[in-house]
Amino acid sequence: AEPYAWQNTVDLPHAVELLDAGLDWLAGQRLDALVLLGDLTEAADKESFAVVQERALALGAPVLAVPGNCDVDPVERSLSAFQEIRGERVAISPALLSLLPGCMMELVHLGGEPRSKLLRGVRPSQSSLAPDVQLVLTHYPVLELESDLTAKGFRHSGDLTNRGEIEEELRTRNTPIVIVHGHLHVHDARISGSLLHLSCGALVEPPHLVHIVEVDMEDGRIDVRRHAHSVRNDAVERLPVFAPLDQAWVWDGICWTEFGSATLSRS
Repeated sequence: AEPYAWQNTVDLPHAVELLDAGLDWLAGQRLDALVLLGDLTEAADKESFAVVQERALALGAPVLAVPGNCDVDPVERSLSAFQEIRGERVAISPALLSLLPGCMMELVHLGGEPRSKLLRGVRPSQSSLAPDVQLVLTHYPVLELESDLTAKGFRHSGDLTNRGEIEEELRTRNTPIVIVHGHLHVHDARISGSLLHLSCGALVEPPHLVHIVEVDMEDGRIDVRRHAHSVRNDAVERLPVFAPLDQAWVWDGICWTEFGSATLSRS
């Protein structure tokens, strides 16, 4: 496919090369799971899904995947090709998983709206158990970011039709929640009440990022660290980066606090 402009240039001709570079770097990390945040393809074709599946599984870690808007078949408006990547070591949305004690992971799916190209978030049934922390993995953001992005001169690629409903429901829980999303091709982080909202920059567009998110729990305290790694440096005038590439936060039982560094010490 040909490259096109979004925040900067979406380098589709080198997409597989960038994917391999990201996975090569991640291979040197200690991973409990590899998360794919959607837009695994450009046109929802089976061949592209197969390439991503093969390379992701080669990393050796369990794979968790949510679909993006580009993963919806442009004609049938279905996710049938995306759903074929599900397997013994690949979990796809909608799902509620517990890979670590006390940490619940929610994978948000997509559904179509009648007679429209707009999409809504489809969520799994929630557990009656209250985890120490919940991770929400979603292609689309949960917080409203359009006004801030457009004010800074960057593009916003649309929200879920039920974005506000999802945000409202998450706020009602008596649980700290970490939301990790893609879609907007920006790198950002925000605290909003009990929500820690991490926007992940794209791999196929500058600054070509992959991310490590660490969650540690001890004595009611929850530490979250994120490190974003750029696999290729392009000379561009403006990068959609609004937060440090290394950050850390702590939940003390009441609120999230940013430490501003990925190095945390316990007292």
